[in-house]
Amino acid sequence: MSPSPLPPGSIWNRLVRAARLAPDARATAAPLGFGTRVAALALGRRAPVSLLDLLAWRALGVACILALSAVALNYEEAARRLGGLAGSEEPLPIGEDVVAVVLALAD
Repeated sequence: MSPSPLPPGSIWNRLVRAARLAPDARATAAPLGFGTRVAALALGRRAPVSLLDLLAWRALGVACILALSAVALNYEEAARRLGGLAGSEEPLPIGEDVVAVVLALAD
């Protein structure tokens, strides 16, 4: 800390010294039954549940199932096109723009 610019016997320094020495007589304990009241307030008021909240996890599960089934149904075709498993097709070249090659395959 930097030294105070006030003289050592000033009123401000005496007030600060007295405040440091004064005991703190405030009560720090919670009143009787405080925890019970907090728990009752927290559990008693329930927010209304919207339809979106009820169906969100189910919709996520259905979307995951649909995505996995789409990948499973089209895996053979994707492997054939990307892996060059067809008779005259070559595998995708490494280092080239893969998006442009796939778009050229779609034409």
